[in-house]
Amino acid sequence: MVYSEIVKVGKRGEIYTSSRIRKESGLKPDSYVRITVEKGFLLIRPIRRIEDLIGDYADSLTIEEAEELSIEAQKEAGIYE
Repeated sequence: MVYSEIVKVGKRGEIYTSSRIRKESGLKPDSYVRITVEKGFLLIRPIRRIEDLIGDYADSLTIEEAEELSIEAQKEAGIYE
């Protein structure tokens, strides 16, 4: 689904989103996003925390499984070295 709306930019560059945008994208307070600028366009993508990805399964994961999930999430976010 594609959704678009006009949002306000604050004096210090804050981008104010609607509750619909936050709900549709999964943004929560204190979460992180990756912003890509290409030819004058902004692409804003949420970065998922490992806790959000594994949810209630954290107690049943082995250390190796947790490490694999962590590496996968880091690669998705473009921060894995």
